[in-house]
Amino acid sequence: SLYASTDPKVLRSAQSLGAAFGDTTAFPALRAVLSDPGQPAEQRAHAMSVLGRRPDAGSLAVFLGLLGDPAWRIQAIQVLSRFDSPEVSAALLQQYADFSPTERLAALDALTRRPGYAFALLDAVAAGKIRRDQLTALQMRQLEALRNPEINRRITASWGRTQPSPAEKLDQIAKLQKSFEEAPLWAYDGRAGRQHFQKLCASCHVLGQDGNRIGPELTGSNANGIRYFLENIIDPDAVIGADFELITVETKSGDLVSGLLIQETGSALTLKTPTEQRVIGRDEIARRERSDRSLMPAGLLDSLNPREQIELLKFLTSR
Repeated sequence: SLYASTDPKVLRSAQSLGAAFGDTTAFPALRAVLSDPGQPAEQRAHAMSVLGRRPDAGSLAVFLGLLGDPAWRIQAIQVLSRFDSPEVSAALLQQYADFSPTERLAALDALTRRPGYAFALLDAVAAGKIRRDQLTALQMRQLEALRNPEINRRITASWGRTQPSPAEKLDQIAKLQKSFEEAPLWAYDGRAGRQHFQKLCASCHVLGQDGNRIGPELTGSNANGIRYFLENIIDPDAVIGADFELITVETKSGDLVSGLLIQETGSALTLKTPTEQRVIGRDEIARRERSDRSLMPAGLLDSLNPREQIELLKFLTSR
């Protein structure tokens, strides 16, 4: 009877409540609204909200279609990450080159959430369609959290996984500190350093106007000196703040979500990832883990040449 209401507020509330309890009666009409560019944006946003609460097979084509619409692309990618279909990974990889940096981040996050998607992503990396350095530290952690031996083997083959000893880390810190302190910093481009920060760090750290707060905020950290940055970058697992411990949740549908625990109630967890804030019901959880490792992997600087390393460190220590 509520679905038949002529009051738009009542109808929308009923549709949202129905989706929360698993009723899909209203879904066909909502799919028609969401897929129609001629419908008012407010109505399409409501349809996106309801259909995104409980993605079902009948909605897959609608969300895939929205990848072609920049206004809805980010939201569509976030919902598509919850489907288990090879059509999703194929579509994301096919259109990846046309995505904006923010959209690429969301796409890579989606492609690291399921083994099937991960294999498609690794195939694209091996073929040179996606550069290895475009994957963030958190996305690499998500790939490892899938606990798939073949995925781990391919990660090792493409990125390497040699863990330096404590003595080797201290030696690397000392050498880089010496190189930085002896470098004529006026000859190094701080703007290039910002670009390195945006590529390697901004998905998890805030510095000034850049970044996303998953890890500690870096604004004002320049007061700690170069040693602070080198120790945390080269040996990120040494000290992990309690507020920044990585939580990984695998849902019963096979979706893997990694992020910071923002809120926990008797019925749900709220995790913050680089692309969204996700509420996961306790009854949806198949596995939950708190990592004893930093979300930032060791060897982050290895993707930069010596000049680029100094440029990044100059940027970090000047803010």
